[in-house]
Amino acid sequence: MKAKIIMLMSIAAILAVAGITSCNKDRQTAHLQLRLIDAPSPYAYESIYLDIREVQINFSEESSRPGWTTVHSAAGVYDILSLVNGVDVLLTDNDFPESRIEQVRLVLGSGNTIVVDGQSHPLTIPSGSESGLKINVHEDLEAGENFTLILDFDATKSIDQTGHGSYKLKPVIRGFIEQKTGAIRGVTTPVQWGTAIVADNGTEQFSTYADKNSGQFLLRGLPEGTYTVKVYFKDSDHAIVYEDIVVHMNEVTVMRQ
Repeated sequence: MKAKIIMLMSIAAILAVAGITSCNKDRQTAHLQLRLIDAPSPYAYESIYLDIREVQINFSEESSRPGWTTVHSAAGVYDILSLVNGVDVLLTDNDFPESRIEQVRLVLGSGNTIVVDGQSHPLTIPSGSESGLKINVHEDLEAGENFTLILDFDATKSIDQTGHGSYKLKPVIRGFIEQKTGAIRGVTTPVQWGTAIVADNGTEQFSTYADKNSGQFLLRGLPEGTYTVKVYFKDSDHAIVYEDIVVHMNEVTVMRQ
């Protein structure tokens, strides 16, 4: 089965509640919001709590403040499995001189846990990660512009069960600037658990899972281009194929069946 796009929506409009406003060209700094999201997971995890204590940004050597800088952030324990389909948490909201971000580091505390079948288990961090979870970014911040840096946590790839009731965090986190990418939104029917969505532009693949209660999905951080989107239902051998899905920078492409 094939389908095509219906309409486009501006990310700026969708994220208006997040404080994304028109840029002030006279401002000598760049405004940066750092937000954490997660892709829905097909696994039976009920919650994954990350104890985020600090947020640090590594600016390039050419920047006015090179190296690692600890920024004002909303420290706390967050259930990342709740941060799906457009829901996110604001970690930091700051102004910076024009610069280039190379990496972001999330410094974690000791309260990282995972809930499976109603039971809470410690979520251990591999040796070498105690200094923080590093995410490569490599993006420029231009003065007078507003940017939203999204940290996309992939729960499906980030949790290893090492024994009965023993879980290890091996984080897979992708960083991207929202305003420099596009997104695809849609609803899958029938609504069921474990429905996977894969978008392919011929060079890269991006995937997520539909919400098990609503069937909604949102693929964020997509490079501008034309995609083939495939929807895989858990108990079916065939995918529903959506061709010629055009993604524009700073817009959301809405698909309808």
